Amino acid sequence: MANLSMETANRLHEQLRSQILDFEKFADYCATILTSIERRPETNLIMALKGVLRTQLMLCYINLDLCAAYRQYLSKDTSTNYENRQAMTKINVIMSEGYKKIYGFGESQQKKSFWVSQIKVAIDYLGSYADEYNRIEVLLKDMANDNVLNKGMRDLAIHYDDDPLKVYKMLSDLSAEEVTNRCNKFFGILAEVTKFVCALINHMTSSLVLDK
Repeated sequence: MANLSMETANRLHEQLRSQILDFEKFADYCATILTSIERRPETNLIMALKGVLRTQLMLCYINLDLCAAYRQYLSKDTSTNYENRQAMTKINVIMSEGYKKIYGFGESQQKKSFWVSQIKVAIDYLGSYADEYNRIEVLLKDMANDNVLNKGMRDLAIHYDDDPLKVYKMLSDLSAEEVTNRCNKFFGILAEVTKFVCALINHMTSSLVLDK
């Protein structure tokens, strides 16, 4: 399996640590607001706000899991070669499952996804942000066709196969650089979605006096 340069690995390791700390704080922030509004009457605003907060919380989980899995790969002092490969497959699984939650593969999954069942509802309630919603949705759709999500690797990593050689070949062919490139693209889309959902949260909470 191709290795990252030591310089790249060290830089990424520190960047991911910083991101984990940031996303932990953001997750706490979203959970605090959700808890604060749980006792509020179920107005359209409150229901829409709950939806975007839950979406943001899920985005935090996905980002945290990706960062933690990648730091596992980069922590080479005590890791065996197989542990490094397993960390790479875990990254791919998180990307695939995270995408499924946020947007989904196919119409049936998309209807239940956070993007449609929560964010689209908020957009319809606000009567604004539609252009930005549509722009980001194009990015989400393109991701499924851009080789960013490797479903074959995900299936082998989770379910194995009746032919163990398929699993062996998948692990043997793993390239850290290739997985890193796909992961960076995924992080880029997550950043776009996170920024957009954050704007919705700020818009809706600006008209609320939250409980202390």
